[in-house]
Amino acid sequence: MTDPMPVAPHPPRVKGVVTLQRPHDPDYLNLLRLWELKRSTRLMPSRSDFDPSELAMLLPDIFMVDVLPPPGHYRFRLMGEKVVSFHGDNFSGKTFAECFEPRAAALLVALFDTVVESRAPIFRTGEAYWWSDKRYSAFECCYFPLSGDGQTANMVIGAMRFPKRH
Repeated sequence: MTDPMPVAPHPPRVKGVVTLQRPHDPDYLNLLRLWELKRSTRLMPSRSDFDPSELAMLLPDIFMVDVLPPPGHYRFRLMGEKVVSFHGDNFSGKTFAECFEPRAAALLVALFDTVVESRAPIFRTGEAYWWSDKRYSAFECCYFPLSGDGQTANMVIGAMRFPKRH
């Protein structure tokens, strides 16, 4: 029998951003089902449980982040082409502090701390202000903790999409 998925505490509040119980994006729903299937009786699946072909529809939207000991905390391992395009740069190999101004880096650290500590996925939607083009962009994101030992999160895989406004 599968352990119940842990309930995630609320991530940091950000104006214009809402935390969802379940994602709206159908590919994110499929990723949630896959994450739950892969974790089986563990709290979290590991990175090695996933085959990139299972994530084919999301590859341009994917990011992977390594969990580091403080003070580094988090380092981008991989960024899909649409995530790179949104950010205006490929941050692979860089920590949050190396990529973002201090306030944004602190908010991201707090968000990822919530994912890591709760060992549960988080889904968010809203509008993000992005400094590269000085405008707000509608987005939906998902964050899934991964664990090499089934207990301690050592990586976060996520996806970020920017749906067209109607």
